Amino acid sequence: PTQPVGMTPAATPLNVVIVDDHVALRRGMELLLRRNGHHVVGAADDAESAESLIMRRRPDVTLIDLALPRESGAELTRRLLEADPDVRIVLYTGTTDERQLLEGLDAGAAGFALKSGDPEELEEAIRTVAEGRDWLDPRLKPLLARRNGNGHTHVLSPREREILGLLSKGLSGEEAAKKLFLSSETVRTHVRNAMTKLG
Repeated sequence: PTQPVGMTPAATPLNVVIVDDHVALRRGMELLLRRNGHHVVGAADDAESAESLIMRRRPDVTLIDLALPRESGAELTRRLLEADPDVRIVLYTGTTDERQLLEGLDAGAAGFALKSGDPEELEEAIRTVAEGRDWLDPRLKPLLARRNGNGHTHVLSPREREILGLLSKGLSGEEAAKKLFLSSETVRTHVRNAMTKLG
């Protein structure tokens, strides 16, 4: 059988949850993800229903709209990562408001994509995040550089902060991995991501 558009023979289907309150956009995202071979294992339109769905389904990646009713996608992301630092999240937004974008960048999601990007970019973001790496829309890099140049803190995920904290106390990567019940390779990946972010 032929591969769906955008799929390569080696590409593994991922389980994805979508959190977006715009029904038409959510359905469009579901079609796009399915066309790329992924399984949409759940969808929610607000933070409250999304949280229980994500904890129940444990998707490979959760795609969260930054602008949700009542509670923002950034707030939901923070809460999910506090409960489980290994949840893999891509924040997805159409906003151009700098304050909201910075709030999203500070939330600790592994990925941050803009709705103005190509579908291929979103696919790259989802796959990169599922592999345990970070992905930032190239159009957000100048904003991040400006913000970091103004003396603000760099964006580290809760897990990256936790691992660097242990390393700063003198633990080896192996010891940190054992303490956090992670593989050494996972710890190395988090350290590489953190070092890249910190320049």
